Amino acid sequence: MASLTHIMLAGAGDTTPSVGASGAIAGDLGADLILFPHRQVHVLLPGLFFWTARVSALIMLGFWFLLQFLSGIASLSGNTVQTDGVAVWAHIGGFVVGVVVALWIRRAGTRWGAYLPRMC
Repeated sequence: MASLTHIMLAGAGDTTPSVGASGAIAGDLGADLILFPHRQVHVLLPGLFFWTARVSALIMLGFWFLLQFLSGIASLSGNTVQTDGVAVWAHIGGFVVGVVVALWIRRAGTRWGAYLPRMC
């Protein structure tokens, strides 16, 4: 679905090869957002020295998705320096599909109970 989203929104004139697993990884991130919304992740903060901080996964993944979406909107008017060679629409499509599948699995509840993480 990630590749299909990229193909539909990048346009027929796009000749950039779309090879990689970033759309699938984005789907995993979307599912993680639904299944583990209260998890915290370690982020690296650059500066004079490198510092790490713990940030809510909800905030971090929301910020990541927003950046991808804004890059996707910018790429609609043509490739930019930031999006040249990056299938940002595959990231967006994968993330959205991951969210939808995770919501579907959570809604299925008891039938899928053995597959759901215990923390849900």
